[in-house]
Amino acid sequence: MARELFAASDPYLDCCCPLLIPDENGRPRFFGSGTLVSIGDRYFLITAAHVLDEAATEVLYLPSQAELVELRGPASKTNAPAQGGRLEDKVDSSFVLIDSENAAKLKQLFRFLPMDLVDNSDSIAPGKVYRFCGFAWKFQQTNHVAQNLKSQRYTFLSDPLIGTRYAKWGFAEAFHIVARFSKDNVWDEQGRRVHSPDPHAMSGGPIFGIAATPGGFCVRLAGINIEFLESDRILAGVRITGVLERIRRAYPELSALVPMSTTIEIVHQEGSVS
Repeated sequence: MARELFAASDPYLDCCCPLLIPDENGRPRFFGSGTLVSIGDRYFLITAAHVLDEAATEVLYLPSQAELVELRGPASKTNAPAQGGRLEDKVDSSFVLIDSENAAKLKQLFRFLPMDLVDNSDSIAPGKVYRFCGFAWKFQQTNHVAQNLKSQRYTFLSDPLIGTRYAKWGFAEAFHIVARFSKDNVWDEQGRRVHSPDPHAMSGGPIFGIAATPGGFCVRLAGINIEFLESDRILAGVRITGVLERIRRAYPELSALVPMSTTIEIVHQEGSVS
């Protein structure tokens, strides 16, 4: 069954990209993951807010086929809670607008998922599984050879946790996707099962919901990774709804292209969406 699920969702994985910042010697260093989406003629990088926090004083790069692409577009992220800061941010999402010139470079290696492949109303359903994706686990110096970077991408397949256990970690089933992480259920870029290290720095990578249909499987981008709770072996993501609503508010001309969620009621607060 895992092979069938992977075959159905593999074409979507190229929306997952590695993020790089310069190290102390000015050389690019991998430090996180991102998710690429398109809305009409606009292109966005979506990632965790704490990832952008770490890059606040650095230049953020993505690899393309022949060069590193520097991202300096308008960005927006959730506000860190007054109590506890970003560690207590359970929405923890952000986006960066990518100009069309840089988007064209990134398209040589990655894929921007259009809105018809994004589920703004994702919810847990019987038989539905989730595939977590990211460039994680190894913080190491690297060059900009794109294929070497791409080979570091791993995925984790799991049923979601359900019920009241979400509250234990400060999550809500309607807004989050939470799974019990197992090192024995991780797969590499070549489709091989691997015994991986812990998924630190997977934040910002995509989570795909995969549901069986009479004709095969329906695969949609459902959320992004935001946190690994090592003590409980929990991998957690936030559904895509909140960050899409932030994009809608920032670019109202795109509003008609972003479906309203039918499962989550968005509450607007000053400077944030919750």
